[in-house]
Amino acid sequence: NIPGTSGRGVVFGPPTKRVDFTLAKYFRFSETVRLQLRGEAFNLFNTTNFRGISTNVTTTNFGQVTTTRDPRILQLGIKLYW
Repeated sequence: NIPGTSGRGVVFGPPTKRVDFTLAKYFRFSETVRLQLRGEAFNLFNTTNFRGISTNVTTTNFGQVTTTRDPRILQLGIKLYW
């Protein structure tokens, strides 16, 4: 193939391995009113996931991983239903 004419998906990068976790608890105050407490963790084990690979053959970093995906993110939330 001539550079620039290859089909889509011919370069495979490193795999993504991550575990997301959600824990929620509901409290009911009446028949129609309830409260939700929620905790979420994205990339729970903080695994480094490599993302971008340099595919430009004219640069010195050709074939090297240049970026990573998000680190661990924790999120808490409260929601009131009525």
